[in-house]
Amino acid sequence: MSPSSPNSIDRWSIAGNLLLFEMANARGRFETAESSLKKAVEFSPTSYVLNARLGRFYRDRSRALGSSELLDRAARYYEQAVHLAPTAGRTVDEFQRFKDEYR
Repeated sequence: MSPSSPNSIDRWSIAGNLLLFEMANARGRFETAESSLKKAVEFSPTSYVLNARLGRFYRDRSRALGSSELLDRAARYYEQAVHLAPTAGRTVDEFQRFKDEYR
């Protein structure tokens, strides 16, 4: 596919990487999902929404795998999201529930 093709996905854009993330995550392709979402965060590191979504992804994977390493990653991204948007009530509440559940 050429970059100008209507079916191509700009792999470097936030929207393209979010789409790849959602598709891979839904299909159980978690390494691809993780990589795509991390690229979206790298493209926009000050997005509290993207940081919170990556925290949620790691939280969910940690639940599935029982991994403390993934819990630590989740906490880092949740903390970053709250740092970026301390008045974003939903994100702050979600992070608090995460801390209450896992810490």
